[in-house]
Amino acid sequence: MHYFSPVDKMPLLEIITTDQTSKEAAQAAVEVGLKQKEAATPDHCIFASNTSALPIGELAKASKRPENFLGMHYFSPVDKMPLLEIITTDQTSKEAAQAAVEVGLKQKKT
Repeated sequence: MHYFSPVDKMPLLEIITTDQTSKEAAQAAVEVGLKQKEAATPDHCIFASNTSALPIGELAKASKRPENFLGMHYFSPVDKMPLLEIITTDQTSKEAAQAAVEVGLKQKKT
């Protein structure tokens, strides 16, 4: 999933899936995938996860830029539910959180 904030064009990339067999396997996959994605993206890139199975704070610890890591949890069914929960950590920047809000509003989420 690849979105752009209407404010500053900062990409938000979904890289985390929860179809793993265990939380430990998912966490390990996230750490490897996040490091690969961070190495291939500019420093201003914001990473957002839709997972509800893994704590966003734990996932952010694997990031070299946790200020740009947050959760965007869409409620199901996504096409009918207007709700979007934005999950931040104590390290998430205000700019990253605002970009996520702007993306959600553009998608007509509340």
